[in-house]
Amino acid sequence: MRKFSVAALSAFFALSLAGCGQVATTAAQTATTTKIAAKDAAPTRKVHLYAAVEILGIGPVYAARLNAVGIRQVSSFLEAGHTRNGRAKLAEATGISPKLILTWINHADLIRVLGTGPVYARMLEDAGVDTVAELSTRNPHNLREAFEFVRERGGKTLVERVPSVTTVSEWIRRANDLGGYVQY
Repeated sequence: MRKFSVAALSAFFALSLAGCGQVATTAAQTATTTKIAAKDAAPTRKVHLYAAVEILGIGPVYAARLNAVGIRQVSSFLEAGHTRNGRAKLAEATGISPKLILTWINHADLIRVLGTGPVYARMLEDAGVDTVAELSTRNPHNLREAFEFVRERGGKTLVERVPSVTTVSEWIRRANDLGGYVQY
C-alpha cells in the first residue's frame, strides 16, 4: 500500500476543499474551465487546480513528456485529449500509448465531477466506473458496495474510508448534470 507524507495529504485535502467551492475561483480560472464543459461550469472549476502529474499513473517520466508538448494541468490535458483525434496527436507527439492516454483522459474527466479528485477517480476505475457517462447511470448503493469490496480486497484504491451513499449519490447527480465530454 502506498504511503503519503502529511504534506502531500494536506495538499490533497486543500485541493479537495478548493474543489468544493470553499476557495474563491477567479474569473480567468472560470473562463479556462468553461471551455471544458460549457454545459455546467460550476463542477469543473477545480480541474485547473490539478497538475497533470497528479493523475495516478502519470508519474514524472510521462509528466515530462506531456510538459514537453505544453500539457501541465489536468484541464489542458483534458482539452487536448477529449477527442479521438486529439488523443492520437498526443500519442504521436509524446510517444505515450493511445490506450494509456485514454485511461488518463477518463480519469481527468472523472475529476470534473465536484467532490472527486485523482484518488477518487482511481477508486471509481477500480470499482468499474471509467467515464462520467458510466457514473451517471450507477446505483449509489451498489457503487458504494463496490467501493467496499475494492477496499477490502486491497485494490489500488488509496482511501481508508469509502464515501457515504449520500456522497456517491451526489457524484452521480453531478455526473448526470455534466454529461460526457470525452468523445470515443
